[in-house]
Amino acid sequence: MTKAPPNAEGFEALWSYVLAMYQDPEVRRDCLILQDEGGHCVSLLLWAAYEALRGRDVPAQAEAAVALAQMWEAALRPLRQARDQLKQSGEGAQMILTTQVRQQIMSSELAGERAMLTGLAALSGARVDPADVDTLLGVFQHLAPMMGADKHHPKLRALSKRLVALFAMH
Repeated sequence: MTKAPPNAEGFEALWSYVLAMYQDPEVRRDCLILQDEGGHCVSLLLWAAYEALRGRDVPAQAEAAVALAQMWEAALRPLRQARDQLKQSGEGAQMILTTQVRQQIMSSELAGERAMLTGLAALSGARVDPADVDTLLGVFQHLAPMMGADKHHPKLRALSKRLVALFAMH
């Protein structure tokens, strides 16, 4: 099996997919619940869905993908926590400053997520049949314990269903 060489075109297609999926209110809600309650990495989930739905063998790339995601998550988690803490802070002028700092933190988070997805875009498994809901759920459940995440979280099935449906529309 040979890996496709990393290229900007591959990243741009992945990035466009991630942004489009995250704009869907159900996907965004389920992703945030899985992140907050289940310990999942949203970027890893959306990369895995993109690859699996395009007919790529995600489990073959799981170890490398998880290692990359863990490295970036270690850097992004404190930023996320700091941004969340600032949601409840300040009044008046202090609130304006707090909002500005939260936006700067969010920009840093986004840059980190782009960098993570750039690395993930370079990973490409062998061709397999495109995933259906159960196959995609299986991919998510395969990755979850490698990330220390809950592989039985009920939102994994809901996210699988929604992503398969949205992929079929595009």
